[in-house]
Amino acid sequence: MHAKWSPVSLATFQPDPEIRLDENVELTNSQKYVIRDSCPTKVFEVHEGVFEVVNPEKCIYCGECKKTAEALDMAHLKGFLRIGTLIIIQAKRKTGSFSRSNP
Repeated sequence: MHAKWSPVSLATFQPDPEIRLDENVELTNSQKYVIRDSCPTKVFEVHEGVFEVVNPEKCIYCGECKKTAEALDMAHLKGFLRIGTLIIIQAKRKTGSFSRSNP
């Protein structure tokens, strides 16, 4: 069987970051801005003194936010950020080959 007629499809995956902040940890304003500014893709924002995750899909898993939190040398910041990954899998039916109706 020729590969052009092989019954396969294209599958892609995309990581979907899940970033959780520990709500029990209180940060000073300067700590919030230092952690926010450490992220190269601007995942975090500070709105009216509240530290928020605004663009989780832009996370590139570089770990700079965690390194910065640990560099602040505060023991209670160790588990402040938890970054997990969900995987989105998409199957595409069209691969550019002929349809079944074409011989």
